[in-house]
Amino acid sequence: MHARVIALASDLRSWLAARWQWLRPRTVPCAVAGLGMMAVLASADYLAHQHVQHAHASSYMVIKIDLSPR
Repeated sequence: MHARVIALASDLRSWLAARWQWLRPRTVPCAVAGLGMMAVLASADYLAHQHVQHAHASSYMVIKIDLSPR
């Protein structure tokens, strides 16, 4: 049983080493892509909510344009 645990730990270590060998030269681009994704999600969340100041709410005008065929 002890030999199986050692073999499993060795296999896990070699698997992790192979993944790290692939990821190591790509860490900066992956980090930049992750930060960019978070920025896009944050901007989408910001744009999804109205940020209207209550003092100037009466200065907005709504114009309805009817595009239906007659």
